Amino acid sequence: MEVKTYYFNKGGPQNTELTLKIAHKRAKELGIKQIILASTHGETAKKALKVFQDMNVRLIAVTIPHSREELGWCMEDKVKKELEEQGVTVVTTLPALGGDVNEAFASGR
Repeated sequence: MEVKTYYFNKGGPQNTELTLKIAHKRAKELGIKQIILASTHGETAKKALKVFQDMNVRLIAVTIPHSREELGWCMEDKVKKELEEQGVTVVTTLPALGGDVNEAFASGR
């Protein structure tokens, strides 16, 4: 088995589409049926819908708690509903690598 590693010169949303295409190729190779992705505002999830449309996979978009709403980081209810209507499971949860339960209720951070 050969596994390639990809590096980007600079991080950012300009890498999202290529990253999803790389994940699509690998998911096909391995027969993966669930794709979990971070999608703060829903843009990544929308792109994933297009990239994975030819595969029978479950897309799960993970977003952040509403304590970040003041910063403009939360997915709008309208976008969440639109994604769910297209079959995406949207999960709002605490950051796995930082913060704690206080973060779910904090404001002004």
